[in-house]
Amino acid sequence: MDPTRLRLGEIVAGTAAAALLLTLLLDWNRDGGVRESGYASVGWLMLLLLAVAVGLAIALAVTTAGKRPAAIPIGAAVLTTAAGILIVLALAVRLVFLDDSLGGAYLGLLFAALIPVGGWLAMADERTDAPYSAAPDLPRRP
Repeated sequence: MDPTRLRLGEIVAGTAAAALLLTLLLDWNRDGGVRESGYASVGWLMLLLLAVAVGLAIALAVTTAGKRPAAIPIGAAVLTTAAGILIVLALAVRLVFLDDSLGGAYLGLLFAALIPVGGWLAMADERTDAPYSAAPDLPRRP
């Protein structure tokens, strides 16, 4: 693993994924005067979707730092972006229908939205000037 290979996109997606997991511990909803954490208030399906988004963001960072062939981090970036956009839309709709959404819910929505942004930035950064991106010096054929 080489953390110097991480670009801005992977750092944004990985940091947002970690922050989303921590934000789920905050109060997201007030149900009958009782405050509920994000884990308790969004429901099992939304938790599953958020776990997918977090897993994809972590996979994006790990495959890039793990010196995998270029196709694997690119594929992870595409999946992170596409799935992340759909999951953020689902979470936004879910928060609209929560009666008493608290500040933690909107902070969680912000961090969930940063995951596909990180995937998008990772796709956009080709990093052709990095030493490991240079074409190999192959001997000429006779």
